[in-house]
Amino acid sequence: MTPAAPAGIRTGLLNISTLAALVLAAAGIPVAKHGNRAITSSCGSADLLESLGVPIEVKPPEAADMLRQAGIVFLFAPFYHRATRNVQPLRLILNKEGHATLFNLLGPLSNPMEPTHQVVGVFNPRFMRPMADALNKLGCQKAWVVCGENGQGGWIDEISPCGKTHIIEVLPGQLREFTLDLETAGFARVPFEDLKGGDVVLNRAIAERVLSGETGPGMEVVSLNAGVGLYVCGKVDSVQEGIQQARQILIDKGAWRVLEKWRSFKPAVEAS
Repeated sequence: MTPAAPAGIRTGLLNISTLAALVLAAAGIPVAKHGNRAITSSCGSADLLESLGVPIEVKPPEAADMLRQAGIVFLFAPFYHRATRNVQPLRLILNKEGHATLFNLLGPLSNPMEPTHQVVGVFNPRFMRPMADALNKLGCQKAWVVCGENGQGGWIDEISPCGKTHIIEVLPGQLREFTLDLETAGFARVPFEDLKGGDVVLNRAIAERVLSGETGPGMEVVSLNAGVGLYVCGKVDSVQEGIQQARQILIDKGAWRVLEKWRSFKPAVEAS
């Protein structure tokens, strides 16, 4: 499983999909998180995890061992796709000018572990169909391609607690488009400003509060996105049930315990 991998220019949000990944792992779903350092944001998934003490540069045999031991693994994109390092300086320049690139969309499609189930966020709805078609051709068993309204006339590449979320469900050989409005399902909207993060120091502090069971907007948006992941993976029968289960995992500090196991990972000693 891979939860909503950021795929576009961000506006300084907290690391929603990274925290949702820990919740999914706590629910017993093997998670392969594929990500990078900040290029189109202030704090990328690699930056956050490294600040939390998680090893981010692990070789393939170690990655498989980490997945078995911790139930979750981080696959650092430049470590597995070394050619991408050559374009990162240009990407940084283009990002400063407000331009996304094709590389913003390639991450979810180039996960080395080829996950069978994914929730993929895109930063503009016009990229939803191409992403869904690509996932279908890659043989993904089930995926949701999502683009959420931020309540301010813009978009976020997550399931949105601020407004409606536009979704394409990917199943073998078929696509289904629909809209998810959580307010009609009794989920209170969260103001977009309450989702804002910042640099690594701030996002780590927010992450630690969410993972330690602190209630508030952070817990709600992570529960929402993790709950969708639980549904896509078939762990629950409805999104509402998934949200409730994800929230309880956070309250019980289940995701925090996964983090502790993850950052204490020691690779198996090879026989001499």
